[in-house]
Amino acid sequence: MEGDSSMEKSQVQPKILLIVPPDRSYDRRLPLGIMQISSYLTSKGFENNICDYKGITQEEGMDKIKKFIIDNKPKFIGMSCFITELPIMKDLCEFIKKQDKNAVIIIGGPYPTERPDHFVEKKVMF
Repeated sequence: MEGDSSMEKSQVQPKILLIVPPDRSYDRRLPLGIMQISSYLTSKGFENNICDYKGITQEEGMDKIKKFIIDNKPKFIGMSCFITELPIMKDLCEFIKKQDKNAVIIIGGPYPTERPDHFVEKKVMF
């Protein structure tokens, strides 16, 4: 429709989600890397959300992240990952791909940067 700004915006604006793994829920430090990416995306006009749940169990955090994905259907999902979080990342990637096989998953952080081959070996669906 001509002149329908919400239609134009949805065509231009992909839904972007940045995830802090739920096993960090008891870590009170701010996720500075994810926050920097979010700030950069915002400065370039891309709306985005951060899922970072503090003070709850890992299971509760995972449930909240999965609910957010179901409710919002993001097209691009970025996740930070430490070596100890590989099983969580694998579970999240499989869940995301079941929701939308065309979703783009980007995994960053120290572990995937140093050992991207390990993610392929472990068959992480990103």
